[in-house]
Amino acid sequence: MYNDELTERTICTRHIYLDPNNPRFWQQNSRRQVPDTRIAEDSVQSKTEQMILRYGIEELHNSILRNGFLPLDRIVVRPLHDRENGYVVVEGNRRLAAIKLLRERIRDGLIIEENISEEYLSNLLAQTEELSVLVYSGSHSSDISWIFQGIRHIGGVRQWEPAQRAKLIADQYETGSYSFTETGQKFGLSARSVGRLYRSYKALEQMRSDDEYGSQARNDYFSLFEEAYRNSNVRKWLDWSETEFCFQNKDNLHRFYSWISPDEEDSEARRRIHNPKHVKCLAALISDDNRSLIEKVERHELSIETAEVQAHELNPGVPWKEKLRASLNNIKQLPAQVIRENPSEYKQLIEEMVVELQGYCRLADSIVDPRDDT
Repeated sequence: MYNDELTERTICTRHIYLDPNNPRFWQQNSRRQVPDTRIAEDSVQSKTEQMILRYGIEELHNSILRNGFLPLDRIVVRPLHDRENGYVVVEGNRRLAAIKLLRERIRDGLIIEENISEEYLSNLLAQTEELSVLVYSGSHSSDISWIFQGIRHIGGVRQWEPAQRAKLIADQYETGSYSFTETGQKFGLSARSVGRLYRSYKALEQMRSDDEYGSQARNDYFSLFEEAYRNSNVRKWLDWSETEFCFQNKDNLHRFYSWISPDEEDSEARRRIHNPKHVKCLAALISDDNRSLIEKVERHELSIETAEVQAHELNPGVPWKEKLRASLNNIKQLPAQVIRENPSEYKQLIEEMVVELQGYCRLADSIVDPRDDT
């Protein structure tokens, strides 16, 4: 599909600009998009260079220094129509940033490395004066960076965080009229994974559009909403609508928003829930209707983890042996076909279970009496 919209071209490196709207920045940044008319501005490019330095540029810089720039994965660019001979990166921001940094250091005489001669640096500077790139000429210029980088990163190099995957999935699902299965096939994901990412993203967007708590919404809250949807107790408590893709119990939802947001009335602006494990703690509290403990959490008298422990102490009759045996039997009965069809997702869930079980083992080891030899 996209091959027909890509053309090989050699372009002067000075005419290629870093993308300030790069999807990598979305996870930590909720600011507005930088319009094409401002992308080439020195201040925008300088700020973008500083932002991308956080993503392993030195590693690429050193690789190019030692090996030259090997265009095995060529940078993809698109034209900046308001700037003659100007292009902005679609895929390859890190590589371009590393090349620009290296060229700057060579010109300033800052490269002093063993077995690197002045002649070698001069040749490297000349070799990177122009770059062989792929120019995108299609009509999806507004979101082509998300599409191309999603194809590359969701199932491949430097995997994206779930929130970044979810935004791309949501954009493709809503604007392309694709099914969950079709959307997943574009990026190497199962329909189930696409559905979970989409629903979690919609839950985060619901908070972002809330009149009272919208300003508190942050992209890195995604994992909390992901766990809120995944956990059946919390999902039921918040009254998830599968037709509207949103939570419908406004009272409980606002309570949840207040727990995951900094408490403005608290001098330390603490958050009661700031980890997916805390959402699991909440599930335990609401399932046993521990209102008094929940109120103590709200007043910061108890952490939610401590409240969950106390809830178990108040409800000692939980048939834990039966539950553990049932869980073990469920795992044993999983057909091998499940692993073959969804190996990555299967491995991820198993690893999460291992972490949880190791934590319980450590807790048991800390409690057991060393004199007990049974």
